[in-house]
Amino acid sequence: MVQDNHLQLFEFVGRMLGKAVYEGIVVDVPFASFFLSQVSGQTAQVLYSCVDELPSLDAALYRSLSYVKHYEGDVSDLDLTFSVDEDSMGKLVTHELVPGGKAVQVTNENKINYIHLMAHFRMHVQIKDQTTSFIRGFRAIINPDWLTLFSTPEFVTSCSKPPLLGFAHLEPPFSIRCVEVGDDEDTGDTIGSVFRGFFTIRKKDPQNRLPTSSTCFNLLKLPNYQKKSTLREKLRYAVTCNTGFELS
Repeated sequence: MVQDNHLQLFEFVGRMLGKAVYEGIVVDVPFASFFLSQVSGQTAQVLYSCVDELPSLDAALYRSLSYVKHYEGDVSDLDLTFSVDEDSMGKLVTHELVPGGKAVQVTNENKINYIHLMAHFRMHVQIKDQTTSFIRGFRAIINPDWLTLFSTPEFVTSCSKPPLLGFAHLEPPFSIRCVEVGDDEDTGDTIGSVFRGFFTIRKKDPQNRLPTSSTCFNLLKLPNYQKKSTLREKLRYAVTCNTGFELS
């Protein structure tokens, strides 16, 4: 049963969690990745794909759309149209994905467009009022620009959530180390490696190496790149490929 004021309740919860984040209070709320992306504003990025994050909301629909995508025969045999039937409070409501979509048949030529429109409808249209209310409450406390510093998955620390009193109490503290040698040659001599990493003049720039991490020590290890542009490129690649930093 949906309460008449349920949108106000979503906004209230958003404000509560925003206040917890602002005060540095850890609340163990395992939000789905698609929802975190919407809260952080990442859905507006050019490379964002609704289809990729759909499993975190509706795994069954994702499997169905994957079946349509890889269907070897004529997709028109499935008798699909650019419309969605929804049971709303006991009443059947038809939503059209495009104008006149109920009369537009899904074919091999337009099935990819259908898949993306279905994913967008499920993630952004069908639950728009609820997510908008939550985000409005959350952003009333938290500046959305602050969230752009973070990505949905955790990397480097191996922790699924921050320490009880925040990252300032991370033990051992998060640190960055410039390494001179390859990970297979690293003996763990932290002080010596740091000095060699910063002060050794390398004959060849390690452009084929990516940043790595020692998650047990909350340590990000950066190869001794000779150019800032190379460092920027490698870091951005490691972050945007959504696989995290390889372990070392």
